Amino acid sequence: QVRIIRGPINGIVHEEVGILSSGFDYDPMPMMSYTPSYYATLIEQNHYNKSMDLLAFHIDLNKEPSKDLLPVKDLLIRKLNKQKFDSEILTICEIINDAFQNTWQFRSITHEEFVSLMKPIKDIINPDAILFCEFEGKPIAFIAAYPNFNDNLKNKNMLPDFLRIPFLFLKTKSYKIDI
Repeated sequence: QVRIIRGPINGIVHEEVGILSSGFDYDPMPMMSYTPSYYATLIEQNHYNKSMDLLAFHIDLNKEPSKDLLPVKDLLIRKLNKQKFDSEILTICEIINDAFQNTWQFRSITHEEFVSLMKPIKDIINPDAILFCEFEGKPIAFIAAYPNFNDNLKNKNMLPDFLRIPFLFLKTKSYKIDI
């Protein structure tokens, strides 16, 4: 007899999980589930219930960082070094595995899996948008920001399909983060 069902999951928990239950006034975001509003009702009507909330936040990278972030001795913020992409990606993988080891349904991701997830976006990654935090020379955290490509495809329905991807890369808003 089945007692627990986990999902929905698109592939593995390292990718999109769950359903959207609020925030329908926002456009879809990369790497986040975007489901029709009736999904929650449909799932509940079939006697399923949620086990946890997944929260996402909008951050405006054009705003100045909070003044509450005071400099700490031996703390360094640095950008991703694209010349050392493979080792930087492995560092991110190790930070993720360490940070999420006690998280619901998380299983460690292997270096090979993580490299295969990152390889397709290697050429479009903006090194200014991936920051590492190091304490006493050891990476302890990272943050990665990426443009919402959906913004650039919105209202482009007049374009033939074969022109949408080139248009996307030509019109993606550039951004620079000074540290």
